[in-house]
This record gives sequence, C-alpha cells and structure tokens, in this order.
Amino acid sequence: SPAGAHHALPLADMWGGTKVGTWAHAILELLDFQPKDCSGIPVEITHAHLWPTVDDDAARSAAAQQSPFVRRGDAGQHQSAMDLATELGAQHGHQRQVDHELFVAALPQMMHAPLSVPGLAAPYAPKSGYCLAELKPADRIDELAFDMSLMGGDHWRPQTTGDRSETIDAAAVKQALSLRSSEASGPQWDGSPWIDGLLARVKASEEAHHSWQQTAPDTREPKISTILPRIAGMLTGFVDLTFRAECEDGQVRYFIADYKTNKLSSAGDRRTTRAHYTRPWLAWSMAHSNYHLQSLIYTTALHRFLSERLPGYRADSQASYDRHMGGHFYLYLRGMAGPFLPGDVHGVYADRWPFEVIDAFDRALDPDLHRRRAALAQGGDQ
Repeated sequence: SPAGAHHALPLADMWGGTKVGTWAHAILELLDFQPKDCSGIPVEITHAHLWPTVDDDAARSAAAQQSPFVRRGDAGQHQSAMDLATELGAQHGHQRQVDHELFVAALPQMMHAPLSVPGLAAPYAPKSGYCLAELKPADRIDELAFDMSLMGGDHWRPQTTGDRSETIDAAAVKQALSLRSSEASGPQWDGSPWIDGLLARVKASEEAHHSWQQTAPDTREPKISTILPRIAGMLTGFVDLTFRAECEDGQVRYFIADYKTNKLSSAGDRRTTRAHYTRPWLAWSMAHSNYHLQSLIYTTALHRFLSERLPGYRADSQASYDRHMGGHFYLYLRGMAGPFLPGDVHGVYADRWPFEVIDAFDRALDPDLHRRRAALAQGGDQ
C-alpha cells in the first residue's frame, strides 16, 4: 500500500449520519477555499506542512481556533471557519464541539489535497498539483440547481394517438449505459462492473415484470415494477460544487465535485484509515452507493447548462464537449489527508464520462430537446 496508507485520518473520529453530512456540506458551501493569512504567514500550497494532523484535544482546539479559513463574501465579515462551523451546527442540529474542531482543523488537508489524480487523463485533468485552495470564488458555483426535462419536461402531455412513448425510453437508456460497459470499454475503467451489474438487474426486472403481465389477474402477486421507472416531466437536483480550472493543455474546463462524508472501514472493524480511501476502496463505494449514476446525471445537467449559457458550446458536438468539459470529482472528506507524502493522496475519486455516453443518455431522456435545439439553431442562422 502507499506510504502512510495505514496512518490515522484527521476526521476518523468525526460522527457520521445525515445531519453531519448536511452540516459539512453547508460549511463548504459558504467557505472561502483560499485561506487568509495566519499569524502573518500567507498560506500557500507549499505551506501545507505547517498544519499537520493533530492528535490531542488541546492541539486540535488551538488549530481550529487559529484556522486561516474564513467565510467567503462581504456578508461574512471575515467570519472564522470555527464560528461558521458552530453557527451551522446550531442550524443543522449537529452541535458536537469536538466534531466542529476536528472538521475545521482538517480544512488545510482537504483544501490542499491535489485533484490531479488517476482517473482523469490528459488533457482533461486540472494542471498538476491543482487543489481546492487555488479555486477563486469567481470560478465556482455552489449548489448549482438544475431542472432536467424528461420527455418534454413541462411541455409533456399524455399521448392519445400514435406510437410515440409517453415516458423515457428504457431501451435507449440501456443503450447509452452499454457504451461504457466492460464489453465496450474493457477492464481499464473500474466502474464498468457497476454498469454490467446494473444492466443485468434491469434485464432481470424487465423479465420479471413481463412474466407478471402474462399472469392471470386473479392469480397475480403484488405488482412487479422495473428498475428503470416509466417517468416523464422534470428531474431536479443540486450539484455541490461546479467550477472551472485550467488544464494541462492550457484550456479552461468545467468540473463537478460532490462532497461525501462516508466512513469507510473493513467488515467487522470500525476503524478507518488512509488505506480505506485509496482508489480501490473509493471505486467500491462509488459502485455500492450508485454514485456513478449520480455523476452521469450531474454531468448531463452540466452539459445542458453549458449548451445554454456558454457561447459556442454545442450540445451535439464532441469537439465542443472535449474542449470545455473536464470531469467529476467525488471528494471523500474524511480521507482527504493532504499532500504530506509524495504520491500519498487519498479521498479523491476522479472520472470523466465520454461524450458518446452523455449524448446518448441526454437524447434518451428527452429526444424532443434536441429537435428544439436544432430548430432554435436554424432560426438563429436565418
């Protein structure tokens, strides 16, 4: 295992649960990732070693109180990270002082953990060594809201004639997913077994549903539904962090980041170490919790957002997608221990959905959207 992989983590003892996750998300939403001066010493990437992991209560409390991080924006009036954690703890029902100190004291490690990790190949990865501490407020959107239309969105109406489907086309969704199955992409992507398993479960559920339909009504068991639901209308959600950063080729691209407070540990052992936040463990968590599907939806939402907001971005163009779309990061906050040892980066899962998958998935969710885009483009050319 990598050097230091079995060392304790700064947030190993932080409580878990929904309240803690909501509280941690709220802090990062309002926090200025670029730290201010601390005791007259400007905090820079090369100064990360000045804030090592603290193990005793007194040192942890002092590190939290002296944290160089503050709330962003004029409204915060430079509110300290510790005061912010306390205020949001009261709002979200998590007032455990030890956790407030643990989280704030660990911020330097989180903010300085490099995002240039395996999973994003050149040229789509941020430049070498890039981390959240370099992210300026003008280059980030927190909690980006999206409303994705499905089969027409708010234009949807029940079909009374014709053979057009009223709901998303399950076959088209499966076809989009299959473009990144192990058969299509090979073993090089550690998420392909998740897609293989999902497609197998979808097929089994469809076969069970078909058998149920063929059964006489008076002998049927309760209704058996398919995994892919028959839905239409609007799919809404929020992306924790959307940001832009310069990549190795000098091009600025857009990225998605999602914060996770998951506590990963071995079966029968509740201890969590750096080893539990290496790529194999994170790949297991991504599959187990269906985060790959979440990232696919988020990337599609960003794809639509850029097609409407970014001049020159064409939703039907792979060249446009490759020029502007970076990838996604799943940031397991407990494991982001910072760059204190060469190559010793944990808690960051990076990946990127290929254009062909996003394009096919987008069309499967709302084929009329592409027709409307084409009509608008033609109207603009006239």
